Amino acid sequence: MRFKENKKLKHFTIAFILVIITYILMIILSNNSKDFNKDLPVISVLESTRENKDIKKILQDELYVVQNITEKTETYEINIFYPESKSQVLNPYIKNKIDLYIKDIKYQAKSHENDAQKGKHKLDINFYVTEGENGYISFIFVVRTDTKWFHINEYFFVINYDNKSDKLITQEVIEKQYKNLYVNLSNYTYNYLSQNEAIKKMGAIDMLKDGTKANRYNFLDIAFDGKDMLVLFEKYQIAPYVLGSFEVKVPLENLMK
Repeated sequence: MRFKENKKLKHFTIAFILVIITYILMIILSNNSKDFNKDLPVISVLESTRENKDIKKILQDELYVVQNITEKTETYEINIFYPESKSQVLNPYIKNKIDLYIKDIKYQAKSHENDAQKGKHKLDINFYVTEGENGYISFIFVVRTDTKWFHINEYFFVINYDNKSDKLITQEVIEKQYKNLYVNLSNYTYNYLSQNEAIKKMGAIDMLKDGTKANRYNFLDIAFDGKDMLVLFEKYQIAPYVLGSFEVKVPLENLMK
């Protein structure tokens, strides 16, 4: 009798272990099944000109997955989406950039927990993607931070990448491809944005002139989009905060002058 009970207990134990193993495997597989065939929680800062389907269309065949980092404490909240691939060049670069923002928001939350900035600090990073006719893929990251000042800060950082050669396309590479890059970008973007009624009504032409001067600092956020170069201007760069950020498409033929 005792032998039968021990046998039943043994069978029950084995079955229970198998159920646990199956459950763990299901969790692992579900976490690794993220792909661009699903509705992704990816947003665009400029909804009027960018659609989420662009991300799926460009990256679907490139074995990218969207990874998510979330972290919540009493003093900070982090929510980040970023693309991950098998590239040993692209992946570390993206993660290093993201890590800097994570370290900064945690430092900000800790440093100001006893003064006027006390409150939950927040970091949100999202991205969208464009592709140039030269085959470059541009990852455009939108970073929003709330450090309890007057308003939420918003930044861009752009990573241009050649998927075929597995190389990052640095600013120096782009400068060599377009010898008068900053002069041509300056002339085009200033002429285009100076016609913007909101900028004119705000009396921000002088601010626009400074923000579109022909130098590298003003044109760090550039991407490739078909036959155009996409230029992103952050809040405060060319106009007051209330007018938001701006995006200008510059035809590549205008950069050959």
